[in-house]
Amino acid sequence: MKKLLKVLAVVAIVGAALGGIVYYLKKRELENDFDDFDDFDDFDDFDDLDDDVEEDSVERVYTSINLDADEKKAESEEAEEE
Repeated sequence: MKKLLKVLAVVAIVGAALGGIVYYLKKRELENDFDDFDDFDDFDDFDDLDDDVEEDSVERVYTSINLDADEKKAESEEAEEE
């Protein structure tokens, strides 16, 4: 019985050590991958995009929604059904 407990303890220790090593290697790999994204603080390329849109754009026309007309139409349809 003692031999079985020793084997289980050794397996648990080796498993924990391997898990720690894998965790460390993956964490180090992820940190190295994020180094490629350091240049995202340079947003100067996008500053002039809005200027081009304002010069070339045509004035927009908006259509208002007349809710009173829809209500009257619905009421007239109800009156016709009765």
